[in-house]
Amino acid sequence: MALELDDLAEIELARMIATISRDLAHSVPAPRGAPFFGLDSGVRYDLRAFDALAIRGIFRKYEMVLELGCGLGGRARSLAAAFGCRIVGTDARVGVVAGARLLNLRAAMDSQVFFDVGCPESLPFRERVFTHVWILDPRAAPGSATLVDMFRVLRRGGHVAIHTYRSSVPALADALHTIGFVEAQSHHLATSELSHTLRVAEQRLAAVLSSSQLELFRGVLQLPGPEADVVQVSAHRPA
Repeated sequence: MALELDDLAEIELARMIATISRDLAHSVPAPRGAPFFGLDSGVRYDLRAFDALAIRGIFRKYEMVLELGCGLGGRARSLAAAFGCRIVGTDARVGVVAGARLLNLRAAMDSQVFFDVGCPESLPFRERVFTHVWILDPRAAPGSATLVDMFRVLRRGGHVAIHTYRSSVPALADALHTIGFVEAQSHHLATSELSHTLRVAEQRLAAVLSSSQLELFRGVLQLPGPEADVVQVSAHRPA
């Protein structure tokens, strides 16, 4: 994984997240499954909203989940801790993946959660590897090439879950059926505001970031907040 100068900003941000979290943990314990107080999760709402991912399918240590567009890996770590499954996160940004790996090492979760650079239209995995494939960033609307490759790497009977805006649901459901997924369903993603502890962590990080780092944190990493009308679309590959 070759790093360029532009990638160093993401790595430095990951280091600062680790430092802020370590210092904050001296006065208040980190939430379960969120050793970095949600600063690495890319969401501005309570992480328990992702419990909706467990509605379809089972989650055990032998289940293998793929998350596309994983960012710094906070969602993957939280979900692995909550569900017990193994998760592979991919992101097209080399620096972000390097940051995710750095935080994973600090969290001692590299035996359960893994990260790799990967283009969503051409994933670096063989066929039928994963039991679940997730896209949790509603801004990253998957094109047909991404959906085709998601189908390719998903095991027979495996599940897909995509977070998107409500207005995109009809077109996404049609695309899933066209590719071969069945029983597409959608439901509103119930979100709530960040807890007080997570807001404190965010404020402490913002206080030490430069203006360019703050822009990176707020723009590249932060997903829509609880006011957004986000829907989870689920389907599965025929057995």
